Amino acid sequence: IRALDDGADMYGPSDAAARDVAIVLLLEDDLCQGMALQSVLQSQGYKVRWARTPIQAVEMFLEGPIPDVIVADYFLSGPEENGVNAYHALTYGYEKVPGILITAAAGSDLLKATGEAVKAGMGVIIKPFAIDQLLAAIEEAREHEALPVPTAQRLVPANQIGTDCA
Repeated sequence: IRALDDGADMYGPSDAAARDVAIVLLLEDDLCQGMALQSVLQSQGYKVRWARTPIQAVEMFLEGPIPDVIVADYFLSGPEENGVNAYHALTYGYEKVPGILITAAAGSDLLKATGEAVKAGMGVIIKPFAIDQLLAAIEEAREHEALPVPTAQRLVPANQIGTDCA
């Protein structure tokens, strides 16, 4: 796994049409979840830039290239930090970059997270989720179609990304 702050990774031109592969900016503060998501997305051919903090994500975004999609966890480790706020900070003043919020929120926290994400124009996927759901959401986001919102079928997925880190 590459260093999280190596900054030297350049994935080609910033023009998405000139690239063969989509770039995903992943904002996930949990080490195990981040490693799992990075590994799975890379195995599917995506170039992944993984940040564990919103500040790190902003640095990666600004150094370029601009990602094709941002995938952000809702609950981040700092006070007042969440994936929706980070998405706003990342995309402020830039051409719209699609975003997908992933969350393990439940109850009123889920309603709050979903409401904030939908208002920001982000899709929402509830953890645990099937990797196929995330892959489909990334492709939908890249095509600028309607992004996924939670449904009952997303609450009981197959092929779940686990939280165990061995």
